[in-house]
Amino acid sequence: MPLPLFQLRMFEPDNDYEAVADWFTLHGATPPPKAVLPKLGIVCQQDGEDVAALWLYMDNSVGVCWAEYPVTKPKLPLRVAKQALKHMFTFLRTAASQYNYGLMRVTTLPAIARFLEKDGFIRESDNMVCLFGPTTMEAA
Repeated sequence: MPLPLFQLRMFEPDNDYEAVADWFTLHGATPPPKAVLPKLGIVCQQDGEDVAALWLYMDNSVGVCWAEYPVTKPKLPLRVAKQALKHMFTFLRTAASQYNYGLMRVTTLPAIARFLEKDGFIRESDNMVCLFGPTTMEAA
């Protein structure tokens, strides 16, 4: 069976956020707040239909970047989801290396972590929890 063909486009917060937030919710996860998503976000499409999204944060002081919030459209066939994720990670890894980022970190769900480990990523910890919090106590 031939591999699916994908296209990438930039994430447009005003047009894309609600649909992508629904994907997180339908997967049983809390969507990231719109305000924390970086400008470098991509949406993967198959046959003109949005099927996955991923964002890249780039540190401005060391050569480390973070690929965050990988998400696929719910009920997407596993084979298509894996290929879409691979396509997006390949694109972002290439882009990051062109900007001299030598290391990419990812915080993700266990299933996606297992997939990424097969693609050369190394597990840092099994006990990490990701949290959001205000920078001032008054906002808490």
